[in-house]
Amino acid sequence: SFIFIIFFAFIVLIAARLSIISFIVIALIYILFYLNYFLIKKIILGVSLLVLSGFIYSNPKIQERVNHNNIDMMIDHEPRFVIWESVNNIKNNDDFNSLIGYGNYQLIEDYLIINYEKIINKKEKRDYFVKEQFNTHSQFFDYLLFGGYIAFTLFISFCLVSLWYTKQNFTSFAIISA
Repeated sequence: SFIFIIFFAFIVLIAARLSIISFIVIALIYILFYLNYFLIKKIILGVSLLVLSGFIYSNPKIQERVNHNNIDMMIDHEPRFVIWESVNNIKNNDDFNSLIGYGNYQLIEDYLIINYEKIINKKEKRDYFVKEQFNTHSQFFDYLLFGGYIAFTLFISFCLVSLWYTKQNFTSFAIISA
């Protein structure tokens, strides 16, 4: 329990948005499907976790990281909006083979940089994206662009089979799903 509290406190302290969300989802899965309590106790624990999450979300540092007050500000500060728009543009290129993809990570990286230069209007932000050479930020998009829908389907199948085989052991399930 002490390690659980320390781990969760660290995630909240650094305000890692996706880690907090993953942690809450995994905790809810544990409470609902793995904990050997009666249903009413599970519901009480689940609601308590959601209330605790609400208190954590009300932390000014978390709110600043989430930028929930202004959607335009959030879109401007979250790199995934630009990255995933670029992925969609690359997927719609004439030379993209939807069955087998590009098969070349260097080509994908070059296309991403070209897209960053095209779609980002703010010079500082564009220069930052080009300098950092952001990848797709998603294994799913990597497999889609690199290997097409065949690789994408195989990867999804691998993920689902892994979840199926680990469903009896929570630790393994949590590692696979996170």
